[in-house]
Amino acid sequence: EVANLIVKSLDLNATGNFNYYDDIENNIYKNEINTITAYGYMEGIEDKIFNPDSYMTRAEFCQLFNNIIGR
Repeated sequence: EVANLIVKSLDLNATGNFNYYDDIENNIYKNEINTITAYGYMEGIEDKIFNPDSYMTRAEFCQLFNNIIGR
């Protein structure tokens, strides 16, 4: 849901056929997760794993925010 919020808020568009994570295939926010990853704002927890159903920690949100503002 956070990926969806950021993609819509910042009006992000990523073109191309990309699939960074194996565990988001049936997730309703698959395109948003791939888009935010393409911009470098978020990354998975390990290679090819995003874990979209887990809660975002405060530290993960701070990292996201810092990535967005370029800090």
